[in-house]
Amino acid sequence: MNYERLSAAECSAPPQYPAPQGVTLQPDPERRGPGNEATNAMNVTLAPALSTDDLNDFASWFSVPADNDFWPDLTCYEQDLSVLDIVGPPVTEGSLQKPWDTQKRNASLPQSNIAEVYRRNQVPEIDKDAVEPRHYDPASAEFDALLIFPDMTGIPREDIEAENLAHVEEVPAELTNIVFELANDMQLKSNYPQFIELRIPPAPVLNAWVQLYFEHFHPMFPVLHKPTFSTSGSNPFLVFTVAAIGAHFSDIKGAQPCLRAMHELIRRYTSYTCEKVNLNSRELWMTQTILLNQLGLMYSGDRRALELAEIFQAVPVTLARRKRLFTNMLPHYKFCRLELPLGEKWHVSVLDEQRRRAGFAIWLIDAAYGYNFDLCTTMRADELQNCLPQPEGRWNACNAQVWATFGEDNGSFTNYTLGQVIRNKTWRYAWSKTGTLGKLTILQYLANVVNDKDDMSPASPSFSPEQSYAALEALETLLEETGDQGYGHSLSEVKASAIHRVMIISALTLYHTPTSHIVPLAVKVIYGQINDDSWTLTINRWRSSSCQGRMGVLYAAHVFETVRSARCIHFMIPELFLRGVLVLWLYSIIHNRLRHGHEYQLEITPVVLDLKSLDTPATKHWIANGSSCIKLPGISNLLSQRGRCKMLEESVVVMRSLKAWGISSMYAQLLERLRLVEDS
Repeated sequence: MNYERLSAAECSAPPQYPAPQGVTLQPDPERRGPGNEATNAMNVTLAPALSTDDLNDFASWFSVPADNDFWPDLTCYEQDLSVLDIVGPPVTEGSLQKPWDTQKRNASLPQSNIAEVYRRNQVPEIDKDAVEPRHYDPASAEFDALLIFPDMTGIPREDIEAENLAHVEEVPAELTNIVFELANDMQLKSNYPQFIELRIPPAPVLNAWVQLYFEHFHPMFPVLHKPTFSTSGSNPFLVFTVAAIGAHFSDIKGAQPCLRAMHELIRRYTSYTCEKVNLNSRELWMTQTILLNQLGLMYSGDRRALELAEIFQAVPVTLARRKRLFTNMLPHYKFCRLELPLGEKWHVSVLDEQRRRAGFAIWLIDAAYGYNFDLCTTMRADELQNCLPQPEGRWNACNAQVWATFGEDNGSFTNYTLGQVIRNKTWRYAWSKTGTLGKLTILQYLANVVNDKDDMSPASPSFSPEQSYAALEALETLLEETGDQGYGHSLSEVKASAIHRVMIISALTLYHTPTSHIVPLAVKVIYGQINDDSWTLTINRWRSSSCQGRMGVLYAAHVFETVRSARCIHFMIPELFLRGVLVLWLYSIIHNRLRHGHEYQLEITPVVLDLKSLDTPATKHWIANGSSCIKLPGISNLLSQRGRCKMLEESVVVMRSLKAWGISSMYAQLLERLRLVEDS
């Protein structure tokens, strides 16, 4: 395809500008002629045709009992809909009118019931700062904080230098002007509401944030090639996106509002560029920019940003499919046959590995929608037909000579795909031969299997019990591999080891916990929406699998202690930590309700759940028999109200320490509200 000709054809089209306020544009007379009636009809969006059976079954559409959870976006309407004709008159006067019995249709469901479906509200009304991300009042575009760049020119020099960690070359001074010109040109030619203040941060600030990216984010999510990353040679908006991610870890004043505006600008620019210049959408830098920016939107803590990320969720997946990032374009045997100088061969290897890592990163982000937010995913694991990423040592080779010391034989494992590892069950071997992104992919897949979250579509097949049990054994095996917190040989592997362990024990926690949807239960407790019958159902579920439930509590305690003792700053940590804390809280609540009801009596045999108690005789005895005294380091008996409140208080402190990802502030608020309920 001739992309230059296509681009020229796109640019030759006459520009369409919105009419100024108060001005009415006259229709084009050329489009009003009789010969253009068909063309005009093509521009009208028609409703899909309804068959007679559809019309006869119309009354059954409203026969389902109304549930407020299924109408989250309609509770804000206060109009009295009972006076409206919801169904409306017949569409035609012909054959459709005969089977349409209006009297019977209206009698099947009173209009007052229909109105109730649309205007049911929370009773009592949920607070304005409700933790549910779907209930909020979106800000007006004229007052939207996402459209305002704060003034970053007055930042003290010493504050900037404190975050300039010199990992990669400095950001050139002209990058700020280039980004501003591109953004301003996009504003003038698009229909987006213009930024109220379009002030791109100065180059020293952007440079500090780029260095923070490679200090904190890159070791846990190495999608870019650090040795060859050039701030002057890379696309300006890719560098700008790297700076936006790095700003999450910044302590500079104004960094948080600035990063939100940066993410919004990047979202607009990438969408506009992909629409106007199709060739750019097929370039790797565009895919890398979109996937990193989408990750920043998802975990920024801003509700509007999360929903925007959900709207554009399929964009990086589509670009990756178009660019075939999920397919092995350069098999290892073909790469070995290349007769190129060492420098060029290393360069080819780097480009191929960047493509591979971008594909796996896109799958991980897409899987996070389902695993962390209970949203639909857009791709399945079997699409990952590319080989697993290389080990980090080979990937981080600073030049061709260092890369050559690893030898081409070390890359032989790259012939193995995730599907082959699944079929052959070579989890331990694959774990030792792949890098951080490969390990995250393995853990995410196994977590999806044990928790039956391969695809959120109701029509998708679930995993069999045999598959779940095999995945459970694989996770327990890999947990032994990560037994030492510092098992990695490089600094990057040491930083990534904590998130690997947390992902494993969090997946085991969810598997063994009898209550699957624990966050909604906590929200109901906060707002007093749970009754004794619901508690009885929950308690009975735990009592029917008491040993398995205590296993879940054991793993939840290890999540709590691992995050509290290690500096985990991966974007998934706030969500995984929240689940672990809520499992401990729920187990304590259930124990207290049973004890007050004199359901059973246990001898007080205290058990300490710390990082060393995973496989001790005391722990095994507690799992088999239970105990009314569980201690966590620094916390008294977890099964008492005082210990439960202390645990929640510590959890709030830990959650607020994860401030790099704004979503932690929302979870900290939930835990604080839960603690206040316990104190009341």
